[in-house]
Amino acid sequence: MKKYGLRTVKAALGLAICAFGTYLSIRANIGLAPWDAFSIGVSNISGVSYGTVVVVTGLIVLIADIVMKEKLGIGTLLDIAIVGKTVDFYTWLDLVPQQHSLAMGLLMMVAAQFILAFGIYIYMSAALSCGPRDALMIGIGKRLKRIPVGAVRTLMEAVVLLVGWLLGAKIGVGTVVAVVGLGMCIQIVFSAAKFDAEAVVHDGFAEMLPAARVPAE
Repeated sequence: MKKYGLRTVKAALGLAICAFGTYLSIRANIGLAPWDAFSIGVSNISGVSYGTVVVVTGLIVLIADIVMKEKLGIGTLLDIAIVGKTVDFYTWLDLVPQQHSLAMGLLMMVAAQFILAFGIYIYMSAALSCGPRDALMIGIGKRLKRIPVGAVRTLMEAVVLLVGWLLGAKIGVGTVVAVVGLGMCIQIVFSAAKFDAEAVVHDGFAEMLPAARVPAE
């Protein structure tokens, strides 16, 4: 279990970095990424914090993942537990002032995407399974085989973005930067780190069980 302990710490660190990237993208104040728009929209009408909405949403999505029998692991639970509430913690610390100029907002938003990409690299390299939203995307993709998984992700993000906008979340140029820019930043970071995400073999809860590691007689 020692190796899982070290990998759990690594995954948690990566998620904390992702949370800081998310925090910066919100403070950029030029438009929100789709899931952030959804969470802040729900927060606006419910009165609960952004992080609490993220946790509750993650738990609901987790139930759907379980129903679809997707591979889940420690990383899945860490994603639910860490990201949203860590953003709340950064907000409470008030580390970075909210931006009020487009130029500074754009700079902060771009920086946020690179920080997110770096956090995703750290998190994914721990190989402890993906977050609940990614598992949901994969599960839906398996059931809608004629639709590319990228299109499934786009549809999911379009739906949550629409809901966020209807609930009063801010949509703008930053939304475009988040949707288009994150993939580019991930590619740059992964290439610089010589990290092949497709080659990673994730360990789920099943692989962590002692019986799963004992060769059959």
